[in-house]
Amino acid sequence: MADKDDAVVEELINLLRLERDVIRKAEFEALTALVARKEALLMQVKDFPAQKLKRAHEMSRQNQRLLSAALKGIRAAQIRLSAIQKAAHSFGSYDKSGRPQRIVGTQGSIEKRA
Repeated sequence: MADKDDAVVEELINLLRLERDVIRKAEFEALTALVARKEALLMQVKDFPAQKLKRAHEMSRQNQRLLSAALKGIRAAQIRLSAIQKAAHSFGSYDKSGRPQRIVGTQGSIEKRA
């Protein structure tokens, strides 16, 4: 029985390693395919002693930190892209009296002449 339990724990650890690699490569769409396998393995180990799952627990926490860092990076990139898009349409300046003002560009048009 212990051998079977150890095999399940080792399979979970291997899956967590795969998950870590997927996160590091930013292949987030592949994470959804891992969810079902991970849930099935977690159901098998739910009654295992904590000591047996210690390594898997640490790996899971590390993967969670990686995911959190990736999410933080994605949000920062979204904010930066938004700022770039905003800057492409307008920019800030100051008027003669030193008050801030926003200068908005207009869409150019092409005039056709015969």
